[in-house]
Amino acid sequence: MNQQSGSHLRDFIFHVTQDSSTGALLVGGSNNTDFIPKESIEAGNHYTVTTSGWYVFEHSFYDLGGSLAVDLNLYDSASNLLFTETRNNPGDLMASVVGGNRYGWFTSVEVGGDLYVDAVSMDVTAPAVPLPAGLPLMIGAFAGFGLLARRRRD
Repeated sequence: MNQQSGSHLRDFIFHVTQDSSTGALLVGGSNNTDFIPKESIEAGNHYTVTTSGWYVFEHSFYDLGGSLAVDLNLYDSASNLLFTETRNNPGDLMASVVGGNRYGWFTSVEVGGDLYVDAVSMDVTAPAVPLPAGLPLMIGAFAGFGLLARRRRD
């Protein structure tokens, strides 16, 4: 997530790791990564994957009383919700701090065989931060200049 200035605000990380002591495949969430598989997932809120198959990892961003909250949701292939980790920092104020989306990435992929990723998408139903009052006028003016310039070349 970005700040309104465009600089980095916070990451929302899914951790998926095979626990070295139990062999269990674990899913958890946090706001940070050190780019190596996280071995402490079982000490906090987590889900133990017991069935192979397709899973959906979802980030759901929303306003929680004026600050940004993010649910890290895990679904099975039948769309059953299996796990949620809610991340919220009361200082991430929607009105004055939180900006827009930043990136999605895989920080460490260490699996035998292949890792298949399908249907990556972003659904934005409403802008999180309102546009400054004069911005639509500026966009309209630049669009008009573009049309004028195009007509003059013809």
